Amino acid sequence: MRQGGVKNSAYSYNRFMKLIFTLLCLVLSSNVLSADLAYIVSDQAIIYSDMDLSVGIGYVKKGKKIKVGEIARKNGTVLSTVVSGRIAYIKKLDVRLAQEISDEGGNYIAPKVTDHEVLFEEQNFEDNFSENNHMVLHMGNMATGSAWQELDPQSSENTISQFGIGFEHRPELRNYSWAVGLNYISAESDNFAFKSLMVEAKFQYSIARFSLVSLDAVFGVIGTGDARLQNSFSSTESRGTMFGYLIGGQAKLFPFSKFGIIGGVEIRKYNVGSIGDVQLEDGSIGAFESFNGANVWAGVTYKI
Repeated sequence: MRQGGVKNSAYSYNRFMKLIFTLLCLVLSSNVLSADLAYIVSDQAIIYSDMDLSVGIGYVKKGKKIKVGEIARKNGTVLSTVVSGRIAYIKKLDVRLAQEISDEGGNYIAPKVTDHEVLFEEQNFEDNFSENNHMVLHMGNMATGSAWQELDPQSSENTISQFGIGFEHRPELRNYSWAVGLNYISAESDNFAFKSLMVEAKFQYSIARFSLVSLDAVFGVIGTGDARLQNSFSSTESRGTMFGYLIGGQAKLFPFSKFGIIGGVEIRKYNVGSIGDVQLEDGSIGAFESFNGANVWAGVTYKI
């Protein structure tokens, strides 16, 4: 009996949540469902994903006919519309309602339109690489992983310090962006020290974008031909290579402003090669092959 009661409760809960979701959708789109017809009067009217008109998602050419909400927002300057089932926004100055257009005699007429379908050319803007560029200064700490701790088990130092400078290209009308930069890392224990200057390249995809914050999924690659391991037991410095990857997420406040704040959490793995044999405290020979751990970082950005 109890099992049946649980199933019935779950079924009722699912139906209740579907009902709530449906009602929310109706409320959010009510101002578009009761819509007016409007014609585009600008050469290209940009369609925005937010009411603040900060993130463009496409445009509509002059002469097209679209449906807009009856109620103007933002002190009468913004109208709502629908794109692919989602609420979007357009400047009121870019449209004229069908009933607002009249001829010289005062009779209402609509402009001649050859195509009555709304053409949303999403993500069809050319990406100008001379714009939407940001300098990034950042710092953070990363866990070293077990391989580093095994070199010097008595040491309690198990973090990597990182400082970097980067160049970020973040188009305002696209969901993706990218960044490249230099990152200096340093890890020290009681008897070992590891230092390197690395090149990083990141691909960033915005899973949520607003005028104040952007939330991005991030994937990147790292590489250097100058990885250095200093060993106090043998009084030597070994040089090798290091390549790796990162995957994680980041948040950027004021993503398109002159100044911004950025930070993230990532999982990183660095594979170290060509270091050679490593003498340990007891005189035995070991090897060091990788760093692997979570990286937490933060920084500031400046639009150039």
